[in-house]
Amino acid sequence: MDLFAKEGATGLKNPDVLTWKPLRLLTFYRLTLAGLLTVLFFGIPDNPSLGAYNPNLYTLTCVFYLVFSVAAGFTARLRRPGYELQTVTQILVDIAVITLLIHASGGPASGLGILLIITVAAGSLLMPGRMAFLFAAMATMAIMGEHIYSTLLLQIPRDSGYTQTGLLGAALFATAGMAYLMARRFHESEALAHQRGIDIANLAKLNAHIVQRLQAGIIVTDDRDHIRLSNETARKLLGLPADCENRPLVEISPPLHSKLMDWRQAPEREASLLVADATGASILPQFTLLGTADGIGALIFLEDTAAMANQAQQMKLASLGRLTASIAHEIRNPLGAISHATHLL
Repeated sequence: MDLFAKEGATGLKNPDVLTWKPLRLLTFYRLTLAGLLTVLFFGIPDNPSLGAYNPNLYTLTCVFYLVFSVAAGFTARLRRPGYELQTVTQILVDIAVITLLIHASGGPASGLGILLIITVAAGSLLMPGRMAFLFAAMATMAIMGEHIYSTLLLQIPRDSGYTQTGLLGAALFATAGMAYLMARRFHESEALAHQRGIDIANLAKLNAHIVQRLQAGIIVTDDRDHIRLSNETARKLLGLPADCENRPLVEISPPLHSKLMDWRQAPEREASLLVADATGASILPQFTLLGTADGIGALIFLEDTAAMANQAQQMKLASLGRLTASIAHEIRNPLGAISHATHLL
């Protein structure tokens, strides 16, 4: 009988919790963000922050972002191609698209730089480790390149200078670092919780195996006196069916249920013998309070008095045998001495 689970200490039964499920949440966020940016641009034409410097570029980028968001949602649900390729591609596209939107809206002063921080944080959680800092570096290079291109080549006056752009880059790296630590801590906690779950499952299987192998009968009832657990010895003593669990004790064994009710009314009263109707066995029940998730249940120990009497008889016979051997030894010693003296005479 295999009592112990076979999963590794860090293996997860459901890897979707750390991979595909968060990626699908990211695709939903991306679709919402693209739709919101498009609606704000077309719904509020006089908005000074969105698409102020290049409305055509902003419009094309928003349309592309919407189409890409829908396509990314389908590929994430189909899981084709692989998880790592999809994650890296989507994060890099997010960085490129947000950088174009920032350029079309007048630079980091438009307030869209916060979207890069969210993107880097999402990428750091989805791909922890060195990839988190790679995303931060790509985003920083993109925002710095956009600022240099706008101020030096296009000669566009910007309210924000290199200081604000540098601070945004530093914020990106700080976000990547914190997200990396959070992701590592989350993975460690998930692995520890999974290992504890395996240990609890193994302990439950071991306890069930021990209960089934006990020579004494055991029955566990809940607060409604329904049988929650019974071992093979108890079923044999009472003549219970194999499917007696989750059934009322009063229906399975009325005499035992009556004894249980009497004990609950007077717990200090000494237990009396019970004769099973199905097997005719003489049983001595013992009751103990047991807390369950639903309320106060009972733990019932069943001792077969015939087996106890047989064991007592065997102990008496063994003691009698030892006494007889001792008496024979004591008689043999003087007889040997007498025989030896006779030979000498």
